[in-house]
Amino acid sequence: MGVPAFWVSWLVFLWVILPVVNARRAEQTSLIFGSPLHGVATDAGIHLESEYGSSSLPWGVFFRFKMTDALVVLYQSSRTMNVFPRSFFGSDEDWRIFRAWVTERVPARPSKRRATAERGGLGVSA
Repeated sequence: MGVPAFWVSWLVFLWVILPVVNARRAEQTSLIFGSPLHGVATDAGIHLESEYGSSSLPWGVFFRFKMTDALVVLYQSSRTMNVFPRSFFGSDEDWRIFRAWVTERVPARPSKRRATAERGGLGVSA
């Protein structure tokens, strides 16, 4: 393997394989995935409930996604993600619709860095 082939292989590992491996590791180690988790995806976004709490996330909070046949990873930031395995969905049709919504509403690659003000900043509101 020559030097260029090594770098191409390394980039494929970093950009394709590593995010999927990290998402699967997160799924395996998260307490939320170990407890009953219920949710619904709608035109407005995703609502999740577990014994630990609930969360409603509009599609706009996700700035990119990664998708395989068995897994969808939605990124809120470069280090914050929501992992949705195929097993989370009750039917193949639900999985297909969810994947279509993700593809339509979340960019596969962010076009540019979003401004802090666009994300709501770091302030806390009372």
